[in-house]
Amino acid sequence: MFNGNTWFTFLIFTLIVVVALLGNSLVIYVLVVRRKKFLNKPYSVFILNLAIVDFLTAIFLIVSRFLYLPETPTYNDTAAEVFCQTIWSGRFAFDMGYISVYTCVALTIERWFAVVKPNKYRSAKTRHAVYAVILVWFCGPAVNCTTYFRIKYNVEEKKCVWRTIPFAEEELPWIALAVQSIIPYTTMVVLYSHIYYTLKKLPRLTSNRDIQLRRITVVALLACSALILGWVPGRVTFMLTKFGHLDPNGSIHFTCVMITFLNSCVNPFLYGIYSPAFRAEYKKVFHYYYRKTVTVFRHSHVKPTPDQVQGNSLSEKAVSTLEQGKASSLSVKAEYNEGYAFTVKSASEQGNSIALMPVPNLARIPNDESAKVAPKESYMECSL
Repeated sequence: MFNGNTWFTFLIFTLIVVVALLGNSLVIYVLVVRRKKFLNKPYSVFILNLAIVDFLTAIFLIVSRFLYLPETPTYNDTAAEVFCQTIWSGRFAFDMGYISVYTCVALTIERWFAVVKPNKYRSAKTRHAVYAVILVWFCGPAVNCTTYFRIKYNVEEKKCVWRTIPFAEEELPWIALAVQSIIPYTTMVVLYSHIYYTLKKLPRLTSNRDIQLRRITVVALLACSALILGWVPGRVTFMLTKFGHLDPNGSIHFTCVMITFLNSCVNPFLYGIYSPAFRAEYKKVFHYYYRKTVTVFRHSHVKPTPDQVQGNSLSEKAVSTLEQGKASSLSVKAEYNEGYAFTVKSASEQGNSIALMPVPNLARIPNDESAKVAPKESYMECSL
């Protein structure tokens, strides 16, 4: 656990988790449920993947050394080692982060084709974006594989600790930095610069298609920019910890990690601010659930009157005789439950044994005033 952990940092991480779960759930709901046709566009697949990854990041962040860390299973060294590599390290949360990075790279390439190579982009299908997402899910954990060599379980002290990479100590950190940050960030910056240059050369955008193209590109640019700005400080301090210039458990690195994970709850706000389509869907969702909540609350405080109970039925209780003969009239003992419905308790007819069995719509209580206001434990006449 970080030395910098305090009630304030726990509060901040908790807020990040809550906002990320709610915000990204809303984005997923809008894309999948409210706007299924929206997913026919390749860029929507990448936006959906970003929301799913950020949602999973929040879940993995809950059970990690950054928030609510379980006790180390010191009773078994193997279990403790697995615990250190997975839970304590927060490895899965960082894996999700690198998946987000490469998803943004894929989104940037998609936007580049849409603006710079529109003729080729017309042949792009949703399945191509799905293939790219599958590749991204392999790349994310792959570029974070060095974490496995940097964490171990200290048997003597019975705790998880960081350690120096046992091989390629000088080269491996730079390789990791290149594939985790330098290459993807540079790719995004170069391609968006080219996109901006291309849009500046085009005539003034007037058609709806051109305006939509620009809006989508701006939203993608903002999402990628937020990711870069959020991850760069953490990458810098992370490199310093690898070379021993900064305490990996210190408050400086801890703060930068907090900024890194803050990125997981930013995108839903960006979509709502800069995308009219998302903003309209957000309003519809909020309005729908607000009305539904108010309606349920009001109905829960309204108690039906006996007049609203029409035709209370004994249809679920049919009568059959166990002896020969047919009953033409019998007395049914019914209980009036809180003014709402009758419940059959027993039945008899002049010594004949009567059995009750469920057969719908065979007997019915007369719909008159005496039936509506019958007291508890009253006897009523019912004809077959």
